Amino acid sequence: ARTLTTTDAGAYIRHTNASASTVTVAPQASQTWLANTEIHIRRAGAGNLTLTPGAGVTLNAPSGGTLTMTAAMSVTLKRVAEDTWDVIGQTVAA
Repeated sequence: ARTLTTTDAGAYIRHTNASASTVTVAPQASQTWLANTEIHIRRAGAGNLTLTPGAGVTLNAPSGGTLTMTAAMSVTLKRVAEDTWDVIGQTVAA
């Protein structure tokens, strides 16, 4: 499990865990996210990766997708408003 912080802004995060794991987007109340922050994430391991919103955070999944990534999927998290992020890229179909 990992919680994103402002030090991850602009980063490329490559998850290589063999088991399922989660990435949580921390709320503005605990992290001072700048407007238009982007974080790039790739699932390189065998286990699923679930994107999880922190308290009060909204993650807008791609059309037809969920907040779960399987092996070789990539997304960009884009902050579009306070505590609101678009998930751009590949996720498992709903």
